[in-house]
Amino acid sequence: MTTQKPIVNAWYVNQTGKLVKVRMLDYEAGNLAKVLIEYLEGNTILVGINDWNKLDLHIHAWMPMDSKSAKEI
Repeated sequence: MTTQKPIVNAWYVNQTGKLVKVRMLDYEAGNLAKVLIEYLEGNTILVGINDWNKLDLHIHAWMPMDSKSAKEI
């Protein structure tokens, strides 16, 4: 199992090929506690960091948070 660090706006793929996107990170007392993920079909789920680490996801693609800024570079 490979643990990937969650990155906001990054797409990840699981073992079955299903894509999920990290939408938000939630910190408690300065530590990463939860990750809001969105499935390709639009469903979202908030998972604890321990559950995130069990998902065995691999980075698929990353998009800048502000696509306008990316075009200016």
